[in-house]
Amino acid sequence: MKTSDSPQATQTVAAPRDCSYSQELNIQQTLIVVGKMSPPIFSCLLDFSTVGAFKVCFIDTHQKTPPLSSKLFNSFEWLSYQNSWSDCLLRLAATSEQDIYVTCVSYFLAKKIRAMKIKNIDLIYATDTQIALAEDKQLQNKLAEKNNLAVLPSWYVSPGIKIPDDIHYPAVIRPISELSKADFKVEVIDSPQQLQRFSDKYPVVVQPLLTGRKLLIHCARNAENQTIVSIYEVTASFQGLTLALRNMQNPPAVVITSCIDMLKDINFIGVCHFEIIEGKNEWFFLDLNLRLGGTTNKVRFLDNHEGAQLLKAFVNQPLETPPTHSKIEITNKLMVLKALYSIMFRRWTRIDYPIMPSGKLVIFLLKKIIFSRDEIFNFGNIRYSAFKILQLASLPFSYVKVRGKTNKGDR
Repeated sequence: MKTSDSPQATQTVAAPRDCSYSQELNIQQTLIVVGKMSPPIFSCLLDFSTVGAFKVCFIDTHQKTPPLSSKLFNSFEWLSYQNSWSDCLLRLAATSEQDIYVTCVSYFLAKKIRAMKIKNIDLIYATDTQIALAEDKQLQNKLAEKNNLAVLPSWYVSPGIKIPDDIHYPAVIRPISELSKADFKVEVIDSPQQLQRFSDKYPVVVQPLLTGRKLLIHCARNAENQTIVSIYEVTASFQGLTLALRNMQNPPAVVITSCIDMLKDINFIGVCHFEIIEGKNEWFFLDLNLRLGGTTNKVRFLDNHEGAQLLKAFVNQPLETPPTHSKIEITNKLMVLKALYSIMFRRWTRIDYPIMPSGKLVIFLLKKIIFSRDEIFNFGNIRYSAFKILQLASLPFSYVKVRGKTNKGDR
């Protein structure tokens, strides 16, 4: 879906960007991706190599020297460093005669790179003001309501604040901010006592428990107010993560219009995605991520190349509308296997989707393994498949064993 906002919006709202829209990519320019190697980062590295003739480099914040498996890749250069990734970035900027493009996935890294104030680095990312919005569920909800998008009843509970008496249980809690470094993504609670255990540690938002379908609305928007929208239906989720998705054939038009208006309201440039959940009679806003995310690699296998869209948005090139595939479903079969394992120990919770008897759920997930396309282990992405096997084999046992530390992203 392709839309354009009114030209008046461009005249009245200044575009708060770090990059110059008039810049064109050329062979002297370098693009550096900073972060921990993951499916969305790898997806973007492949996409970046197809947009313009420039050098693509990767700095792994969790690994100082490239693994042996980096030799599998010829579309980008895996950089090594001795002290820290930030020193490596500073050295590259100091020795470059051209401006360098830099991007990442996490909000934390983006703020850190911007705080370094390196003169010849153009950060391809949301502004700090927009990041503050993305980190705060309360601000997001206000923005959604302003643009006629339904929001679930919400209570915001922080450490030291009394728990409201009008919360109805069971309820769902999420961290208010990604930077709170909470050790959970989403949890179901059944009592004030359970809520207290979480709110004593982290600021959380409390909302009613819904078990309906969830939509992911992926958007790309450039400085000319061109907005590209792709809508995906989540067909299975586990522990707050998307197990499988596919293109939605008849998306709710009113919701899409509200999402576009929200991006116009904050003058956002780049790629992002909305999380929407189905209630009894309407769709409700859940979350807005102004960055690449966990489903970036999945939608790439549905021909939505978000890495390429991100670059085009920032250098103000026309965005391309991804095709809609009616019969293709993308999954992560390793995560499906983990979900099957959890069912054996009755760990499939009320927040997971779909909700059905254990026997039917096992058959449902087995079908995902047999019939769905995998985002990593397939012949179309054999290099990344081999890389993940070698990377896992090379990790120290203690690094694999400690729960939570492997999922902290780029922090």
